Amino acid sequence: MLVYLFRHGHACGLGAGIASDEERFLTQDGIAALEAAARKYVAELPRPERILHSPFRRARETAEIVARCFEFDAALEATDKLLSEADPAAILPELQAAAASDPEAIALVGHEPHIGRLLGTLIADSRASVPMSPGMLAVVELEGSTSLWGRLVMARS
Repeated sequence: MLVYLFRHGHACGLGAGIASDEERFLTQDGIAALEAAARKYVAELPRPERILHSPFRRARETAEIVARCFEFDAALEATDKLLSEADPAAILPELQAAAASDPEAIALVGHEPHIGRLLGTLIADSRASVPMSPGMLAVVELEGSTSLWGRLVMARS
């Protein structure tokens, strides 16, 4: 199974009516960059069978762009397990269950430092972190349907 790890795209800062981190939205440049990148990913990668995202607005908007470009027609799934302060181990049972059903790919959209720590966990160990820039995609190929150990097969910003 391929695991697509997306860090949300470039987002606005706090202020000008944005009072909380949860409300921050993608900038126009962030949207354009994500759309251009996602169109390229579609040519290189299989469509994910599930897309999970942090409930924060910028992650949901990123997941929507990814879904639109991949012509993904199932419901997007929000989960607190992809918030920046979440323990990467919390999402592992979800990945294990997904791997057991043998999908070709699953996509996760989140924030730093969580998404980089999750990447480190999947390719190295639970103490590793691989920082990801806004809009970056890392693709991990898991060793098998019962393993959450994988190898990095693609990283793009």
